[in-house]
Amino acid sequence: MRRFILRSLLALFLVALVAAFSVRTSRDFALGLIRGEGFQDGWPASSWASDLKDPDVKKRVEAAKSLSIIGENARDAVPALAVALKDPEPAVRQQSAFALFKIGPEAAPAVQPLIELLDDPEPIVRMNAAMALARIGAAAAPAVPAVRAALRKPEHTEYVIMLNHTMRHELVHVLGCIGPGAKDAVPDLIDVMQHAPVVERWTALQALERILGEEEGNAQGLAALKASLKAPDALSRYYGIHTIREMELSGQEWTDVLAPLLKDDDANVRVHTAFYLQQLKYSPESLAPVFADGLLTQQDQRVRQNCLQALMQMGTAARGAVPVLAKMLKNDNAQLCIQAADLLGRIGPDAKEAVPALQNLLKDKRGADRRSVSAAAHDALSKIEAKPAKQTGL
Repeated sequence: MRRFILRSLLALFLVALVAAFSVRTSRDFALGLIRGEGFQDGWPASSWASDLKDPDVKKRVEAAKSLSIIGENARDAVPALAVALKDPEPAVRQQSAFALFKIGPEAAPAVQPLIELLDDPEPIVRMNAAMALARIGAAAAPAVPAVRAALRKPEHTEYVIMLNHTMRHELVHVLGCIGPGAKDAVPDLIDVMQHAPVVERWTALQALERILGEEEGNAQGLAALKASLKAPDALSRYYGIHTIREMELSGQEWTDVLAPLLKDDDANVRVHTAFYLQQLKYSPESLAPVFADGLLTQQDQRVRQNCLQALMQMGTAARGAVPVLAKMLKNDNAQLCIQAADLLGRIGPDAKEAVPALQNLLKDKRGADRRSVSAAAHDALSKIEAKPAKQTGL
């Protein structure tokens, strides 16, 4: 009797076990535990990988998202994710590429379909594919030709929604992560160093150092940066100045490179060059006219304010700005006239050239910030040690 009961219990256990494994979710859960898979919402990576084939789009998107949350522990799902990169639904492609990014270097088997996604019609899908290739690293070397081609596309200079950088920036990062295997792309990185915004130039320099070695990469990158200051378009020159400033490149070498830009055809280039040269303790007499011109020509209020502060800090050393400041006294803008007069007063006796123009303002009743133009002119003349004409109405 006891044997009969034991046999019956064993049979019931086997039936229950078979029944449990005949239900997919139970089987996947158990196998996931045995294999040591990553879990999300109580289900293993293999279960979510199976859902990438579900007819319901929402389930496929949820599956890809769940695999991205599992991350590196979802490495066994790479083949399924590689197939999902060709899904007709953009959201599935987007999330699948992101999941491969989260998996990292072990997503290398998916390199070829990721390369194909660099031409996807959806910007966020292209971005996620590039991010995944960057995480894969050296094994993504077969992507170099496609990455170079993508770098040349104008639309990749635009910022991608939900992210704070451009596709071009990410493509440059991909080349750096591939390393020496991306040597054919060096000319493309040099082009970025000469024409792109500051943050992309930083990344391009780092990529060159990874590809060519720190010393050679740095030398080629900085040579390209210097060349950008002679670019025919003002925007490239402007970005070049800002890159030099952000990298805090200094010394006589960089002073000599920047100084000619104080006479650049573009006012914006001149002013921002002067800002950095002032940090480098460059001759104030050479910078003062540029700052004075910036007060008159710059549209950005912050830039004008910075020009004003730079001149005020110079004091008598701003004497080189006197001709431009004298012209500003004839401006229709009362605030500009007052600022010019105040600066001339700070310069003192070396501003005698502006005395006639100041005397012409002694009866000017216009005002700004509770102060009249005539009062500013009177104060300036007294500091220059000229004898002002008697004012009326003060």
